[in-house]
Amino acid sequence: MHHQIRAAAILMTWLVAPGLAIGAAAQTSSATRPATQSARKPAMIAVLTFKNLKADKQTDWVGEGAAETLTTQLTGVPQLIVIERTQVKQVLDEQDFQKTDVANPDSAVEVGKVLGAERIVIGTFASEGGSILFNVRVVDVKTAVVLSAVSLTGRSSQIFETLSKLTDAVIESFDKKVVVVGSKATAVAAPRSERIVLTDAQRTAVRKQGTTNLTAYSAFSKALAAKSPDERIRLYDQAIKADPKYAWAYNNRGNAYLDKGLLDRAVQDYDRAIRLQSDYTLAYRNRGTCYYRKRDYSRALRDAETAIRLDPKYSPAYNDRGVVYFRTGKTDWAIANFSKAIELQANFGLAYRNRGLGYAKKGLFQQAVQDYDTAILLSPREAVTHYHKAVACERLNRRVEAASAYRRYLALERNTKDSKVRKARQQLSILERR
Repeated sequence: MHHQIRAAAILMTWLVAPGLAIGAAAQTSSATRPATQSARKPAMIAVLTFKNLKADKQTDWVGEGAAETLTTQLTGVPQLIVIERTQVKQVLDEQDFQKTDVANPDSAVEVGKVLGAERIVIGTFASEGGSILFNVRVVDVKTAVVLSAVSLTGRSSQIFETLSKLTDAVIESFDKKVVVVGSKATAVAAPRSERIVLTDAQRTAVRKQGTTNLTAYSAFSKALAAKSPDERIRLYDQAIKADPKYAWAYNNRGNAYLDKGLLDRAVQDYDRAIRLQSDYTLAYRNRGTCYYRKRDYSRALRDAETAIRLDPKYSPAYNDRGVVYFRTGKTDWAIANFSKAIELQANFGLAYRNRGLGYAKKGLFQQAVQDYDTAILLSPREAVTHYHKAVACERLNRRVEAASAYRRYLALERNTKDSKVRKARQQLSILERR
């Protein structure tokens, strides 16, 4: 994937060889060792889109923008690993959570379990007469205990200050921990060693906003929920017009251009974002995606490494670096990077799939199948993982599993012109005749 301003990330699936699809970042031995490490293991946290309590679609953007802002600001906390919004939305789509009321703690913890989060932030909002009421809760995923519940009301024109206060409340929730006595879980005061204490400089960085222009922010937030790249570009254009120094908007417009395959225009926007925000981790990562697609692997590697240097706990960047190593024939280094991404984010499905590809390339098909199975558990509708599992199972002479995986791939794959579809049909026909 975000103190840097994380805005939205491109979680790409990259083609690295005929028939091999591989995704985004990573680390190797000394080349992948984080430059700094905090004294305590960072806690994994995710923020869900805030629910609009009013039947007013004109204000839905507030929920998108609030979740994005909190995600971005929390990313600047050294003691936290924040799951990217793109990964959160992917899980909501693939695990049939879209019709679930994720503002409910019991439902939210199910999302958190799939994401591998320790805590999950849920919220609601209601806009009334120029003011916005936010209700935000921090929930322990393992026990569903609410560790913090905060209600804040502020003028719409003061939304930036209100959101920063909500971020502070999430950080302060680490003043509590959950203990289980008998069969009852309850929140108690956490020891000082487990609390999050920021320096004045860190707190200033965390509270940094992408813009203080409400017109720009509302256009940006509306774009987050827009379906088509063209609509997102139109809204990001509005945001940039209102605030020409809005780095988040340049980054996200670059993402939309990338979706359209306009790589040069995407690079230009990422360049602008980086000029405006020199420590913008996500913009480096996204620009690296463009360079990879342009087959400029040296620049793609450089941007992945810059992202890692800026944020040594940013798991998608390690996955990205692994992709570049895989593509350039450094399979062992690629596997080490994918493993580092998994170490940082245990439920990172894409990294499992990519590591499986690395194992398969080395002929370690048993390990490959294990990683594919984990990736499928996390992202069951990702068609290509089923295909790669089928290929590996064939190499292990596990024909029944191979046939089942091919069938599942063919049921999920929407692009019937993909060359893998033809091969899957051929191999399935052979397996069924045996």
